Amino acid sequence: MIKLARIQKLQKKIQQENLDAFLVTFIPDLVYLTELSMEGYWIVVSKDNWWILTNRLLDGAFRDMGAGDANLKIKMNFKGELEALISQNRWSALAFDGEVATYGLGKYLEEKGFKDYPKFMASLRIYKDKEEIQKLRKSCQITAQSLAFVARKLKPGVPETTIAYMIENFMRLKGAEKTSFDLIVGSGPNSAVPHHRTGSRKLKEGDAVVIDIGCIYENYCSDMTRTLYVGKKKSELFKKIHGIVQESQHKGIKKLRAGLRGGDIDGACREVIEKAGFADAFTHGTGHGVGIEIHEPPWVRAKSDNPLEAGMIVTVEPGIYLDGKLGVRIEDTLLVTKNGSEILTRV
Repeated sequence: MIKLARIQKLQKKIQQENLDAFLVTFIPDLVYLTELSMEGYWIVVSKDNWWILTNRLLDGAFRDMGAGDANLKIKMNFKGELEALISQNRWSALAFDGEVATYGLGKYLEEKGFKDYPKFMASLRIYKDKEEIQKLRKSCQITAQSLAFVARKLKPGVPETTIAYMIENFMRLKGAEKTSFDLIVGSGPNSAVPHHRTGSRKLKEGDAVVIDIGCIYENYCSDMTRTLYVGKKKSELFKKIHGIVQESQHKGIKKLRAGLRGGDIDGACREVIEKAGFADAFTHGTGHGVGIEIHEPPWVRAKSDNPLEAGMIVTVEPGIYLDGKLGVRIEDTLLVTKNGSEILTRV
């Protein structure tokens, strides 16, 4: 369905910025307003009206969603329809987000007098409403169930790709549309590569196995990582590193709440790892926002100064990576609340 309440939020922001209209072309922003995740349409929103620019391939879908003739502009020439709207409404203060527009489109819009307003839609999407949180909960629940399922399947001789296949198959059976990124299964020395490309290596006794997974449920992503061990008796090195990372994540989650900066959470996690003597082995930021995109604002990094607020969704994912030996990362997706946070990646 067309999300009229979200369009109204956008109209309020347009009024606050003293603009006449804003052009939406970035697919995640379009999904936020319509729930239709595909190319083939733009949306123009003014202070008191909105139009969908599309073609005959999609007009039926939009009518089913509640868009009437007054809100549909059906032609292959989107630019021509856009120019007609500008002329008919005598708009002069026009805006678009240059950070997410293609180079060619951005150049065209600037020539037509559009001003670049970076993160215009992202500033709305960063706060999740009740419906979004409900979908994120389900996405995270499927992911947590998938990890619990595959944890029982780890044994020597099983290739990383087979583990990834089992996870994706389980996710789809539970209602996921697809994975939210290429699933990461890194075993043995591959676990020390933060963004390892899942390959044909077979699990061996004594391997650490980093499993970083997520799915998409009704357009919303999830993200979760656990580091597991192949074998009954864990090595002393694995127990040591896993314990440090677990403590680091626990401290970050405990500190997470509205009013703090992303940098505060990053610092809390990093302090534990630094004190343990592995500062150089924590090679990435502590987290990121999750929603329609798997990586979106807000950011949980050392230099993240913007305060976190209730209704935002973030990950907390510290890690230690020892080249050629093993790596450990533990990650959860969380809802920021006024007095703390809620872990969503739980069964």
